[in-house]
Amino acid sequence: MTRPDEEVLEPCDDGDDGKLSDGVFLELAKLPEGAVITQVELARMFGKHPVSIRRAIERGELPEPVRLMGKPIWTVGFVLRFLESRLGQARNELDVFRKHRPASGM
Repeated sequence: MTRPDEEVLEPCDDGDDGKLSDGVFLELAKLPEGAVITQVELARMFGKHPVSIRRAIERGELPEPVRLMGKPIWTVGFVLRFLESRLGQARNELDVFRKHRPASGM
């Protein structure tokens, strides 16, 4: 039994196939940058279970939340900026890789 102030973690078909919900970035972008989202809401947007969100944080794939009344929260703007930064880093790493890989087709 849960306390009235506890957030219930609803199971979802995570499947953990590595795919993201197609509309996650669009859904985040539709919200005001200052909107506060919870772990459960972020999980719903990503089409994942809240535990998968926690694991993504541990792997550095999502930003660390702050706690409000004991619950992890983010602002939409913070999550979007973090994801944009990660995408930029991946682009830079790919550019470096492409510059330094040996030429093929000898």
